[in-house]
Order: sequence, then structure tokens, then C-alpha cells
Amino acid sequence: MSRVKIKDVACFSKGSQINGDELIENGEYDYLNGGINPSGKWNDYNVSGNSITISEGGNSCGYVNYMVNPFWCGAHCYYLYDLKCSPKYLYYALKSQQDKIMKLRSGACMPNIKKSDIGNFEFEYTNDTYIQNNIIATLDKVTHLIDLCQKQIETLDLLVKSRFIEMFGNGDYPKVKLRTVCSKITDGTHKTPNYISQGITFISAKNIVNNELDFTDVKYISKDEYDEIQKRCQTELYDVLLSKSGSVFLNACREKLHQAM
Repeated sequence: MSRVKIKDVACFSKGSQINGDELIENGEYDYLNGGINPSGKWNDYNVSGNSITISEGGNSCGYVNYMVNPFWCGAHCYYLYDLKCSPKYLYYALKSQQDKIMKLRSGACMPNIKKSDIGNFEFEYTNDTYIQNNIIATLDKVTHLIDLCQKQIETLDLLVKSRFIEMFGNGDYPKVKLRTVCSKITDGTHKTPNYISQGITFISAKNIVNNELDFTDVKYISKDEYDEIQKRCQTELYDVLLSKSGSVFLNACREKLHQAM
């Protein structure tokens, strides 16, 4: 194994933007614009299949994806081409470094990753095609097992929802206002804290990615600032969190929060 830069083994570029209201519901090709999943359909493609992409902007910037079929790449997404190795091998090599790639992001309101930083990103690499093929075969099997487990989880999720309906009915219960069943409804601090390198985790709407809390890129605050924020928020065990901006997210706290929204 040796260390190489992305620009040593591949060319890369951003795609072309398509406005969301112009997307075609029944288009033949996926439209990928920097998120984790395609955000719509289009009737043409600008990148061939079996291609690697890296999200360029937004909360998921740095996310590494592998697109099996031809697709339209948006302006907030890098795609790699003219590779000097198997696409699948390079995908797995970069996917293993996804957390580090995500740390290349800059900017607060709309984080993004600069083209130069992508090109200069270093990772472990081998030219040995035999080793490459073994890695591909092994990780393809692992990926297949993960997909099967994910399908099982989705099936169990449907079972939970059906049991919920069985227990609570399908709209048979009277409706109440949220404030009548809550002791307190409030939001977090309205000012930007003084961030420090280590301390108590501070989460915000930007940490909500793909309907989950993402702690890949979090900020930290001091104990004194946390205590000050807690005077207003007073987060407790089993509180329900609901984001009021960005991605809609609802979650019950399974442990006492030492985070401030």
C-alpha cells in the first residue's frame, strides 16, 4: 500500500445544475445534486454508470456515493472519471475515508468542499489488481448483507407501525393540542455560542442528516455556557426533539441530553 492523492488516480469535476421545479417526475435518469440520495428524475444524463461521486455542498458534503446507472450530476456534486483503477475499488477506498473527507468542508451557513481540497486528499492505495479484486469481492458481499439487513429493518418498521395502529386505532382517538400534553415547549438558544475545541456537544439543525442525528461535524461549548443555556431549555431524559428549521426531524432522547439545540 502507498499513499496517493485523488488527483493522482482520477480526474473530477462538478456537474450542471437543474432547478428543482424543472425535474421530471417520470424521468428515465436519477438527478444527484450533492445529497446522499438522488433528489429527482431527469430525461437525460451527463455521467455514465459505475461512477463515483462526492457531495460538494450542504449538510452531507463529503458523502461518497457509487452510481450504478447513468445519471445527471448537479452542480453541488463532484463526479470522478478517467480512473487509473477499477471504479469499485476506488469507491471502497474513498468510502473508508468518508469521515475524513467530510472534515474538508468549510463555510458555516452552507458548508462546501473546495475542488483543490478534494484533489489533494490522500488515502491508502494499491496498484496490485489482484488485491483490488479481492477487496471488491469481500466488500461487495458485506454490502449485500447490509442491504439485506436494511430490508429487514424496513419490514420490521412497517410491523411496528401496523401494531401501533392496532393498539391506538386509525384516527379513532380524540385530537388534543400539543400544549395540553406537554409541561413545556421551548426552543434552544438564539445566540451563537463561543465554541471551543473540546467540551459539551452542541447540536443544531445542521446535525440532522438523512432523518438522523449526525455527529460527524459537531461543535463544543464550555460547562458554564451549557449551564446558562440549560436555564432556558432544561433538556431532560425522554424529551422530544423537533427541528424547527432545515430537515424535519422528530426524536425522543434516550439518554439525558448534555447538548443544547
